[in-house]
This record gives sequence, structure tokens and C-alpha cells, in this order.
Amino acid sequence: MISSRPKRSQTLPPVLRSPFVVRAVEIDSNLTKEENIKSNWVFSLCGNPTDNLFHSINGQRGERYMFESLYPGKYLFSGTIDCFVEVLNYDERVMNLDTPACFFFNTIVLDPAYMHSKACKSDDEYNNFKENVVHCWESLNTEES
Repeated sequence: MISSRPKRSQTLPPVLRSPFVVRAVEIDSNLTKEENIKSNWVFSLCGNPTDNLFHSINGQRGERYMFESLYPGKYLFSGTIDCFVEVLNYDERVMNLDTPACFFFNTIVLDPAYMHSKACKSDDEYNNFKENVVHCWESLNTEES
């Protein structure tokens, strides 16, 4: 009889841990007065559509027209999602040992312009996706070093 040694559970060092134990979001809750003022300001169509409303330490920018796409019934700009990705990944840098580490990818990993083109074959879709994920992961590792 061959017995195998049980595998040790792999734990990440404190550097790779997140402080967020509960990741619940209330969607049905009412907005605060301050949140109402800010959302009215973003969706008011006042000011220049290219006003910069968001800028991350990694250079991700969010202009007013991108955030106006958050208005109900509008198509969501990928740049708006990328701004939220920056916030989520930045928040993950504050560490805690109680929760698993998370990494959020930008929308570029999907590269829809190429993946939906006639030149792209199914094998190419996977390889393109894999290359984009590796590129995003490597850029994260170079930012932290």
C-alpha cells in the first residue's frame, strides 16, 4: 500500500492579504445627502465632458463622460470599469491574514476588438487572453517592486 503524505495548506504571507472580510454591497440602500449631491454633479451635464474626475497612481484616468455612463440605461464605458479596478486593487494592498488575496484585471484582458474580428480563431482567443493576463500580472509585479 502506497501512502502519500498529506499536502500542507499553502498560506500567503501577510503582504498578500486583504483587510476586507465582508465584501457585501448594498444595492437597494438609499443614497446619503452627500452621495446625492455628488451623483447629481456627475450626471448634470455641466462642465466639459473631458473634465478629469479620477486619476490613479498608475496613470488610469476617468473623464466625466466615462462616469456619465453609470447613469441607468446607458452603455457602460470600459474605462469606467478600469477606474473601479484601480480602486479595488489599491484597496487590496492594505493587508490582513483573514481573507484570500484578490487581483482584479482591467478590461484590456478581453481585447474585444480583436476577439470579435473575423481574423481571430478560437485558439487565438485563448492565447490572446492568456498573453493579456500575463502582461497585466507582470505589470502588477513591476509596480510593487
